[in-house]
Amino acid sequence: MLLAAVMAARLYAQTAPIRLGPGVNPPRVVQKGEPDYSPLARADHIQGTVVLQLVVTEKGRPANIQVISPLGYGLDENAIAAIQKWEFIPGQKDGVAVPVRATIMVNFRFVGTGFDEAGERRRTEYNVALQSLIRDKGPARDRSIESIRKLARQKFPGALYLVGLWETTGENEPPVAQNPAAGWAKIEQAAKKNYGPAIYSIARRSLNDSPSNQENWDNMRRAAVLGSREAQYFLGDHYQKGVGLEANTDRAKNYFRLCAAGGVAQCQDRLARLLFDAPDRPDYEYEQALAWFSLAADHGIAGDREVVDRETAGLTPAQRKTIAALKRQFAGTFEQPQ
Repeated sequence: MLLAAVMAARLYAQTAPIRLGPGVNPPRVVQKGEPDYSPLARADHIQGTVVLQLVVTEKGRPANIQVISPLGYGLDENAIAAIQKWEFIPGQKDGVAVPVRATIMVNFRFVGTGFDEAGERRRTEYNVALQSLIRDKGPARDRSIESIRKLARQKFPGALYLVGLWETTGENEPPVAQNPAAGWAKIEQAAKKNYGPAIYSIARRSLNDSPSNQENWDNMRRAAVLGSREAQYFLGDHYQKGVGLEANTDRAKNYFRLCAAGGVAQCQDRLARLLFDAPDRPDYEYEQALAWFSLAADHGIAGDREVVDRETAGLTPAQRKTIAALKRQFAGTFEQPQ
């Protein structure tokens, strides 16, 4: 039996607009619906947790919903669609309804199958802490750093890798004592757990020393397959330029397509240009190129907006419709989980 449910919708106030404290009551869910499994997630038997941050307004409605720990496969969008229908008793401060920032965890599970709950908790804790590092300052940021260090002590691959990077460079805020040997040891531990970004870091360092070593290139390819956006871009760039590898435009496209689908603007731009500049390009590649140019332009890549505006003037209504649909499709593949 398939179950797509909010099995542990954990709601708690976090930061602005209102913090929990004396005279503040958190919002409470009074009506909620269950999210649906997407066809892709059902087919691939994907399980896990989507973590959403939102504001519960003074009228008890969800607003400003953002995904801070994704699952992909269409489940993030389904979780948002479900939460948008929820109703709350709003939070109150001194007896007056106020907007409150909250976090909701939406679990997707298949009934009767084994699932690593502890591992999933570590994954979501890591993703939430990572978002806080980007967004927060002061005590909230310090708590996120400590959370990542704790996860590294628990041998969670992403945290091992990140703390390892901090130690190799001594760069962080607050500063981390520089200890390259300890840092690389943590990165190597993460690589042994098949963590793509860690494998990329090791392969990149090895290629600097031995650029003709086939094993190093094989490790770079393995990092790309395991989701390292840096490795995907690195291989796309090297296959396109024929540096260290044979020049191969089709392989360059394939690697750029992987990181473009992961939301990397530089990959979107490089893929768009390969498709756009191809001799005797078919119409469908031209339309794909304009969709990727548009996404890269939305991310601020210089010059891509001019290409879109120039080409759009000569498009037929059918082409415009196709390109808009492609852009939505490509955008829907963003933010695969760590």
